[in-house]
Amino acid sequence: MNIFLSHNCKDKPIVGQIAIRLKEIYGEESVFYDSWSIQPGEGIIDKMNEGLLKADFFFFFISKNSLASSMVKLEWQNALMMKTQDHKLKFIPVRLDESSVPAILKQTLYIDFYTNGFEAGIRQIFDVVSDSNTYKTEFKEFENLCAYREKIGSDGLCERLTVKATYFMEPTAQFLVLVNSTKEDVIIAPGSCISDGFFLSGEPHPLFPSMQKGVLLPVGVSRALTKENPFVFDIKVKHQPEMGANIIMSIVHTKGPNIRKVIPLVEKTG
Repeated sequence: MNIFLSHNCKDKPIVGQIAIRLKEIYGEESVFYDSWSIQPGEGIIDKMNEGLLKADFFFFFISKNSLASSMVKLEWQNALMMKTQDHKLKFIPVRLDESSVPAILKQTLYIDFYTNGFEAGIRQIFDVVSDSNTYKTEFKEFENLCAYREKIGSDGLCERLTVKATYFMEPTAQFLVLVNSTKEDVIIAPGSCISDGFFLSGEPHPLFPSMQKGVLLPVGVSRALTKENPFVFDIKVKHQPEMGANIIMSIVHTKGPNIRKVIPLVEKTG
């Protein structure tokens, strides 16, 4: 089993680390990496050709540096031609930066270090070489609801909370909102809820009696949530949180008496 690493010398800080990791597992003789595969006085083209003829796996490291290199272009185009003639050679593009994959390789799945990071990328390289399935779970847990926080006004005393059903209708729309304030400072004013069917399912109460700040606000709407019809609620306080901290700290979806789940809370942009 032989591995060929086609890259530009400017990308050695990354490719060199990959080469070393591969060498530790498969041995130096199995990894064609110019820093140890081509010695002073040896013909570069001859050694490259020798490495290509032996290769079972050809990794083409795509970057703005390699795409501008005539030597790397010669390597990967020759390897691609060899692949069409010898199906045993596996040709794997590896994306190192924001550069686009060459058009001729668009239909080829590639390893994306730029998007997924070093460790995830090198894990996929090992999986390819060991003939393991490179599929990795993209979503650890399904989330139908997402909450958005948005500052309203310039005095820092009001934030808007929007809870959306991202994919499917959500029949139960009851929530506990953690507010960075005291019970006395939270204002529940008429018109603060933009959604229809709003209700308070209980009195605002401190998260823990010993805490000076931190109020749980039980709110909801008596209808289902959909993508087109979210729950929108303005939370006001009498005093601005210290050092510009957010008013809305977190939100929990209450599905039943003993079923509660924290909803992702993000800043609303645009």
